[in-house]
Amino acid sequence: MKQRRWLFWIVFLLLALTWSGCSPAATPQSGGESLPQPTQAPANDAGEAEPTLEPYIETKQIDLEWPPQMRLGESDTIRMRLVPDGSGYRLESEFPEHDITGQQVNIVYPNGYTLSAAASLTGVGFDISPEGEQEYALNPNEAITWRWTIAPRAAGQQRLSLTLLLRWEPAAGTDGRPGEQMAYSQAVDVRVESFLGMTRDQSLMFGFFSMALGGGLGLGLAFRRSPLRPKIKEILPAAVRIENLPGLTLENEDGRLLQSLFGRYDRLVVLKEFLSGYSGSRTFLVQPLHSGGRADAATIVKIGQREAIQTEAENFTTFVKDTLPPVTARLQRQPVSLLGYERAALQYTYIADPGQPPKSLREYWLEDPNPEMVDKLFFTFGPGWWLQRSPYVFYLSQEYDRFLPPHLSVRPVSEPSAAPRAAVNYI
Repeated sequence: MKQRRWLFWIVFLLLALTWSGCSPAATPQSGGESLPQPTQAPANDAGEAEPTLEPYIETKQIDLEWPPQMRLGESDTIRMRLVPDGSGYRLESEFPEHDITGQQVNIVYPNGYTLSAAASLTGVGFDISPEGEQEYALNPNEAITWRWTIAPRAAGQQRLSLTLLLRWEPAAGTDGRPGEQMAYSQAVDVRVESFLGMTRDQSLMFGFFSMALGGGLGLGLAFRRSPLRPKIKEILPAAVRIENLPGLTLENEDGRLLQSLFGRYDRLVVLKEFLSGYSGSRTFLVQPLHSGGRADAATIVKIGQREAIQTEAENFTTFVKDTLPPVTARLQRQPVSLLGYERAALQYTYIADPGQPPKSLREYWLEDPNPEMVDKLFFTFGPGWWLQRSPYVFYLSQEYDRFLPPHLSVRPVSEPSAAPRAAVNYI
């Protein structure tokens, strides 16, 4: 009996010693999802812990630009920017007819993590390109721009929803968990108009009766939509200080056009002239600046003869505006000229890789004659341009009759004793 008591107390003491050696702080704690937190730095040589590394927090602005109104059968662009909130930030739309809204957000950059921003646009009443998410790396003091091309499927009040997610990934060699957080969510309404305010089914029904009553003339006139002809606009002269590149000379007429085109600015810096054209036109990369030195986005200006500029603007409206992807340079306004001038100007948006100077295709090819660039251009613009083709019908007479001698010629003759008759000569 005594031996059993001693055995009981020995087991009890062993359990007590084992329990006292366990630390509650060593038990892992579970919690909800949160942003990655910085870790405590290791102790220094003196045995003291280094201060905790605080995450970098940056204030940025999100602005969203969209068309409040569209016509059925047309397409337009939605743009969202995430830009640093500095003294040079300005909430301004690319197109005067668009609406724009802005919002301030705080971006957290945890130590030991890489940050990316993924944006997506959805809307059941639209065809949207590109589909799905567009994700880019997000770094401090850098701006990101997203663009979508939308085409409505039906008339009426349509709604689009845009979402921006921030994602953290642990850097290589760093312990941590990936994280995700919604930074911005916005819904916008777009009013889609159609012929006489009718829906698609109503328009088809109206067209059926019009064709039956008017022999197809009413239907053809109702649904025929001629492309917009962007006429050259006469603008007033303006005096803006122009800073030219060394060795660059501007003709008096070209200089006056540039001054008048940017009349609301204090000065204009000509950054580069592209010299690969063959039409006699001149193309410049320019930077407009306000008084005080605040600069707006760089832009492309092309100056040429009135007829050539008018034709280029019409071709853009007919073949480029609704066909090519949004990475194509877009016309920012209708062509302009001064009263009595023989030359006119076009202003395009400037598209280039960040930190890379612009190059013409000729310059790029001379530096690196790599055929992959031709393939890249083809697969980018081919689906909306060259690949939309139809088989050509070859007519022998249409192709060769204007070059070959005639097979038969007929000329009138008169005879005294007979009625006039035609003489036929075979050649």
